[in-house]
Amino acid sequence: MRRFAPQISLATTFVALTPAFADEIDAHVPATAKPSAVPWTSCTMGNYTHQSLPIRDYDKSGTTLTDDTKGPAQFSAEVDIASSLARDHLNEATCNPDEFGDVPTPQMCGPETSGLFCYYNGGTPATPGDDMLLMRLRVDGDPRKSGNDEISASHWNYLLDVEESGAVDGWKEFWIDVDGQAFDFIVRYQNTQSQKMPGPICSGASCPQTQEHRACTFDISTLFSPAQTKTLSKSGTTVTLTQNGASNPFTAAMVGQVLRIQNATNPANDGNFLITAFLASDQIQYEHAGAVAVTNDGLDWSISDLTICRSPTETGCDVQSRVRLYDTNDDHGNVSSDADEWWVDVQVPIVCLVDGDHVQTIIEDREYQIFYSTSDSSTDPLQKDFIFSCLLNPTTGNVCEDGTGTECSPDPTVSCGGTCRCLGFGDVLPVTLSKVWSKRVGESVQINWATASETGNAGFDILAVQGDGRVRKLNAQLIASQVVSSQSQTLYQQLVRDLPEGQFFIEDVSIRGERKRQGPFNVDESTGRADPSLALDWSGAAPVEAHAWSMVSSNNTAELLVSADGIYRARYEELRDAGIDLAGVRIKDLALRDRKGPVPMVVQGNCGLRTDCRFGPGSYIEFVGRREKSLYTEDNVYRLSVDPLRASRMSVGKVTTSGTTRIHRSVASIADDLAYEVTSPDSDPWYHTKLLATSQAVSAQFGVATDAPVAQGSATLRVHVWGGADLPEQQDHHVVAKLNGQWVGELRFDGLRGEILEVTVPAASVHAGINQVEVSLPFDTGSVFDLVYVDRVELDFPRRASAVADRFDSRVGAQALRIDGFSGTDVVAYAVGSSGIPVKLAGARASAAGSSYSAVVPALANSRVFVATGRGVFTPRIRPLSMNALPSGSADYLVITHPAFESGIRPLVDARRHEGHSVAVVSVNDVYGHFSNGVVDPMAIRSAIAWSQQALGAQSVLLVGGDTRDPLNHLGIGSVSFIPSLYVATGPIVRHAPSDAALADADGDGMEDIAIGRFPVRNLTELDDLVQKTLRYPVAGHAGSALFVADARGEIDFARTSDEILGSLPSLVATRAYVDSMGPANTRSTVLSELNRGVALTEFFGHSAATVWTFSGVFNASDALSLTNAGRPTVVMQMGCWNTYFVDPAGMSLAHALLLSGDRGAAAVLGSSTLTEAGPEGRLSRYLSEQSVEGGLTLGEAVVLAKRRFMSEGFKDADVLYGYNLLGDPALRVAR
Repeated sequence: MRRFAPQISLATTFVALTPAFADEIDAHVPATAKPSAVPWTSCTMGNYTHQSLPIRDYDKSGTTLTDDTKGPAQFSAEVDIASSLARDHLNEATCNPDEFGDVPTPQMCGPETSGLFCYYNGGTPATPGDDMLLMRLRVDGDPRKSGNDEISASHWNYLLDVEESGAVDGWKEFWIDVDGQAFDFIVRYQNTQSQKMPGPICSGASCPQTQEHRACTFDISTLFSPAQTKTLSKSGTTVTLTQNGASNPFTAAMVGQVLRIQNATNPANDGNFLITAFLASDQIQYEHAGAVAVTNDGLDWSISDLTICRSPTETGCDVQSRVRLYDTNDDHGNVSSDADEWWVDVQVPIVCLVDGDHVQTIIEDREYQIFYSTSDSSTDPLQKDFIFSCLLNPTTGNVCEDGTGTECSPDPTVSCGGTCRCLGFGDVLPVTLSKVWSKRVGESVQINWATASETGNAGFDILAVQGDGRVRKLNAQLIASQVVSSQSQTLYQQLVRDLPEGQFFIEDVSIRGERKRQGPFNVDESTGRADPSLALDWSGAAPVEAHAWSMVSSNNTAELLVSADGIYRARYEELRDAGIDLAGVRIKDLALRDRKGPVPMVVQGNCGLRTDCRFGPGSYIEFVGRREKSLYTEDNVYRLSVDPLRASRMSVGKVTTSGTTRIHRSVASIADDLAYEVTSPDSDPWYHTKLLATSQAVSAQFGVATDAPVAQGSATLRVHVWGGADLPEQQDHHVVAKLNGQWVGELRFDGLRGEILEVTVPAASVHAGINQVEVSLPFDTGSVFDLVYVDRVELDFPRRASAVADRFDSRVGAQALRIDGFSGTDVVAYAVGSSGIPVKLAGARASAAGSSYSAVVPALANSRVFVATGRGVFTPRIRPLSMNALPSGSADYLVITHPAFESGIRPLVDARRHEGHSVAVVSVNDVYGHFSNGVVDPMAIRSAIAWSQQALGAQSVLLVGGDTRDPLNHLGIGSVSFIPSLYVATGPIVRHAPSDAALADADGDGMEDIAIGRFPVRNLTELDDLVQKTLRYPVAGHAGSALFVADARGEIDFARTSDEILGSLPSLVATRAYVDSMGPANTRSTVLSELNRGVALTEFFGHSAATVWTFSGVFNASDALSLTNAGRPTVVMQMGCWNTYFVDPAGMSLAHALLLSGDRGAAAVLGSSTLTEAGPEGRLSRYLSEQSVEGGLTLGEAVVLAKRRFMSEGFKDADVLYGYNLLGDPALRVAR
């Protein structure tokens, strides 16, 4: 959906009230300065504007037209906003919703504005406590229910964007909802700086709710139906009604938790009423004194002294509110039943508009935006109906942020492993431009641009603004993103014609259909700075990894590594040569186990039938091994040991035989992991092929190789895909499949989720050799684009059973199977049924069949059968178990290191011990040994950290070793994961962000429980340099010096954010480098000069990518590698996206460049490994700076306490809590 950001500037001569906590506000707001009812005529309404023009809307009143240009929904009276279209007003140039030039003529824009606002100072400019904010919406239809005084069961929403920094950015914090369905008038608030609306109101452990603060709540039924049923939210004791001088009692009854009060004598009577209602709750009081005239024709009634609080001292209580409806054609504010357009007016005391800290947020002389909406139409960019459908409708529009992308609802009975979140509102639009340049080529303009990062980006539009303020699109179709998601530079070029304006915008379109416009850019000018990606050098890492495993010592327990499913045999001689001598061990005492428990095996000795047979020369063990398939490893680890209590032997399966067949079902597939996508809704972000259609159909060919197919029965084609977009349309994706040139099936589906296109075809359709499978997107969904990822393609077909490399593996039915192609008669067979426990198939026999041998294997119905000869069995990789005991006693500082770096980390360990820390050093291999049976798994690290807190009292953890998101080397780069990270969803777009914070989150509350940092080193040289910088930093002689860098103001005023944080750090002497005040060139010069001089602390506020700060490129990874601050390293705290992304297998991040640049650069870097929202990250930056500088805490402690404070205020933004990580020693302190 499209988003507008009309700016409202409340520049006045009033006294501004500085935001403060509740008790401070109370001191500024005298008790006598209560807001009173505001005469609407005393406040001059101003226009909501966009691009300096009043916002107007399409008026469909009295027509049969539908909103065909803005979505599938039909026009709905009573709720669509209107602009009073007259028949003689067509083609109005000021119809602002036509921003994209895609509305067919006539545009049908009305001559009147659709929304107005006013800030009223109560007649006392020096007393802000009695001020009011008045807002009004023009609606098309009668908002009353069936013409009565009671409001219709619909919603009228007023959205406000309030920036503590003073900048405006289009994201809404306040939502004022007039809800005619629930009879509520509610002011909701969520985190001024988080830039998103309150999440759905979930409950229960299965659907953790997004924290919501209801600043002020009002009961609409008392406003709109004083003579009818009233519903209040608290219980009461005394209610009386005086009507026309006679006292008439009310009936009062509790309905669940709701008190229902009704006039017992004449519920529908109009007239004059004297109402007094004292409710027993000590925190709620409703009181009205005096006669109030209420009629069906005149509804303009004010509540007096309404208090609804959660605590007696809550700011925003004891205030007045007002809601009224009236016909726009009636200047006196009276309603009439024959009007086509009405005003819905809302009057809100500004003392209600407070944040989660009770800080008053709307104040005089505050610049902010107002965005407004009705709710029941999805047809107009001004009508954000998903606020209604997501937050209030329990069944539509919500999605689980648990990586599944499945729909959920606030209903606690609906399972949701993550936050149940409303899609389509308040999301970051994540493209970072690094350079834009253009030139005229004849009558055309060649536009070039480079992106430093893209996340969930479908493509771009090029826009121009005409003289009348209207925007037109210069490209016919969406310019497809080359990458969708990437943290490296990507280049684009587009030739456009007819650009007389001389300026253009570049607008990115996210995979959710959201747009962000950047510019304007002038033709024939160059803006920004290209940032070529720097390649990481892994050449020294692989030998280190190999050497690390040779450092282990031998014992009598073997670890057997298995990387494929099949029959494995480990012979005595192979075990002995690997350092495990089991000679003389009783066969019956040998045990095999994996991480799940004992594993049955066959042990073969040279003892005949002797019961005391011993393991020795010629002996072997045999078992069915299963590989471990995860993001981190394909190696499962089995342990062979002397353990009589856990010894398990293979049983013989009970077979069924109903004849013999030569035919089995075989599956041929293409499933290579060729690329990585952070937005993948699947648990595995690797995929084979991406299909992105933006202008025409696209397709991809897959050659699936089959051998010995049989033209008997049917075959099945399966195409495993996931949808890469979630757009407003009902069906985002259309996938078509062909097999060997013939259309075989199609699939339509919606959203970011996985699907399988499965079709049955005649077996004769499958050919021996290469079968061509074509997967295409016809580009006929009606959306701007279609994006689908192909994970794998499978052909399940009947095949003549034959062994390959003396092995056979297949699922079988009830018939015995004759298998050709073995090289000998020594076949062994096993079956694994539904229990998962393998059994031996006795009776398997082989006989000569020409030049090879054929085996007949009995069947175990519906099982997977493994058959092999002695030549065909696999041999596991064998290594002796090396697992040191876990440390005991106490240790406040835990080091988990890859064994390759144990010697290199000792100087830092010695230094910390000298400072008084008790330090424990644990090899990550020992962690795997104790917590995951030797399997590489970051969950073992998480378990070890949790154990260290309980057993050792650990308070800080340092991980020593770099990481890569490609530990299985899919890309062939040779990157190595020394210490693996957990990958978590940090928002609706990024589903796979690396997070060390998650490793330290033992209780699963969304943030680390213990201070954690990482040295992202790949070799001993890098480690030595980083250790020396860490030790040199406190004595570098630059204590108290700082550099604060701020990006240009756009949606966020980064300079103001920086100044506010710096203002809370009096111990620093800081140099400011702000793009707004200095320009990009001078800012860059200042940054380089100060960093080269050497400052203790560097903080950055702004937009960033993995390798660069700001669009103008004031500092990038190349700059970091060229710094000259030898002996005076800095500590860097970064606000921005991706700047601490430490798992890119190919590119060097800015954090890497700062840390791994020898004796220069930085000793520690804090920042984001994901896409982040500037608001919450700015708040965390403030807390972190205060704790680490003025509080004197270690970096690790400061991060934990800052996040803890952030969470205590009700914020659960995973992009900040999980995405903000420390690369450096958690025990380091900012020099001050």
